[in-house]
Amino acid sequence: MEKDQKPVVAVDWYNTLWVGKGIPPENLAGLEKLCQAAQVTILSFVGSWKRAQEVEKDMQEHVPDHLQQIIPMEVCKRKVGKDGKCHHACDWGAEAIFDDCAAIIRECQEWGLEVYPINTLQEGHARAGGGYETFADAVEAYLKNHQ
Repeated sequence: MEKDQKPVVAVDWYNTLWVGKGIPPENLAGLEKLCQAAQVTILSFVGSWKRAQEVEKDMQEHVPDHLQQIIPMEVCKRKVGKDGKCHHACDWGAEAIFDDCAAIIRECQEWGLEVYPINTLQEGHARAGGGYETFADAVEAYLKNHQ
């Protein structure tokens, strides 16, 4: 990597950046900070074409315009394996991923990515060394690790 080139990171959409019915202000602030330190791509797993349309619409409506200018926003149809999130992230040269899904976190660890697991009611991450309560908390950890 060239000295002035930012590292590449992948950020999950649902239950990571987007929580409940929107992007909490602290997560939006975390995204702003992360964009200062890294080249960010938002990558969401979607199970259907209809869900892909909904997610893409939400991304367009809720990610501020100035961030849409610098953040690619993508969807993929598989969580893991060929054409899954880890596969996409590695193709882009990502060094880290922020995600709530244990299977995705596990695969990314196996592929050598730095992982920032987000805890949700459905997913705890004791096997991944613990997790972060919010995306904003995970961003602070990433920034501390990359000072």
